[in-house]
Amino acid sequence: GINAEYGKQWYQRRVRGAIAKMIFVCTALLLVSCSVACPPGHYCVAIPCPSGTFNPDSGAMDISSCYNCPSGNYCPEGSENPTPCPSGYYCPPGYAHPISCPAGTYGYVTAAESEADCAMCPRGHYCPEASVEPIHCPAGTYGDKVGLDSAHSCTLCPVGNYCPEGSVEPEHCPAGTFGEITGMSSADSCELCDKGHYCPMGTAVQMTCPEGYYCPAGTAVPIECPSESNCPEGSSEPN
Repeated sequence: GINAEYGKQWYQRRVRGAIAKMIFVCTALLLVSCSVACPPGHYCVAIPCPSGTFNPDSGAMDISSCYNCPSGNYCPEGSENPTPCPSGYYCPPGYAHPISCPAGTYGYVTAAESEADCAMCPRGHYCPEASVEPIHCPAGTYGDKVGLDSAHSCTLCPVGNYCPEGSVEPEHCPAGTFGEITGMSSADSCELCDKGHYCPMGTAVQMTCPEGYYCPAGTAVPIECPSESNCPEGSSEPN
């Protein structure tokens, strides 16, 4: 704000005044070797090195003493030394601040130099912006594509299937069971097939046992009725 700017200007005036007095004294005493040391991260008179540069040395007299920030690092204004780029970001040369790895990628290394160092998010996961590692698709969903960027990008598990956390594709309900709702997360969510019905693997809606066959509870494939018995449609046992 205004106070901060005023304070900065006041400080700079004080520093300039102090240096001017020292130079005057040095000149008056004819001290040829007299000099004023500048603090690290600045060039005199106490002017910060610009964003994207750094200066580790004291006594710098102009901007030419500020070095360009190397790739894999970032250098805010007034930096004494480069700061290594953190995971989830990359830092081209001469940058003041890290750049986030884009959504759909992640950055697992430090000191990354370019967007090419950000890895593609693998299947079964999603990666928001600046991710350090992939995040599993939530239970009840699956991710069959690379580069997903949010949990909403993961697909809801369809009927007849279940999807544990981090699923790449849906897994079928076991034979003899059925799953009539979406978003199931485990095989335990699949229900046992009712008697008089049969349920092949991956069944969403249980099917009625056909005439000439019988189907006890949990049947995957209808059982042929014995020749001496009668099995009307929907039979759970021979009559």
